Amino acid sequence: EITIGKERYTASDALFQPFILGLEEHGIVEQLLR
Repeated sequence: EITIGKERYTASDALFQPFILGLEEHGIVEQLLR
């Protein structure tokens, strides 16, 4: 059995808020709109 906790949400949050990982990039939504 594999249990997935909050990491599942944190990984996807990084696509929208890269600063979570310490990156100075725009999120995926902002990049798509540019």
